[in-house]
Amino acid sequence: MKINRLFVIAGLLILIACNSLAFSMENAPADTVLNYFQACENGDVNTIRSLIVDRFYQRRRVLLEDNEEYPEFLRSYYSGMRIEIIATEVEGENGNAAVRFEQTFPNGNIIDATLILKKNTDSIWKISDEILPE
Repeated sequence: MKINRLFVIAGLLILIACNSLAFSMENAPADTVLNYFQACENGDVNTIRSLIVDRFYQRRRVLLEDNEEYPEFLRSYYSGMRIEIIATEVEGENGNAAVRFEQTFPNGNIIDATLILKKNTDSIWKISDEILPE
């Protein structure tokens, strides 16, 4: 009887630990931004399409859907690039998020910009717009 209780308690603790881990691994806005730039560096247009929506997608739609050379261009352009997340601001649990980042290219050029994200109906963060430096 005592052993059965120990197994039940151990099982519950494992379930709680797994639930906590899954919750902590829920995608965060900064993770989406990092995944986006990783996909750009790999020329992975399918992943890029899955991470972007709205205006951000519309501005890239023709390149992503019709340009067969775009993956190679992305791999070349983003090769050796480094991304550093500077700040993340989230407006409420179901609101928008702004992720400010610094993008450093191998030639020394640095871009400091912000991506705007929103959660979709599955509570997954998607990039919806950008704010570029002036």
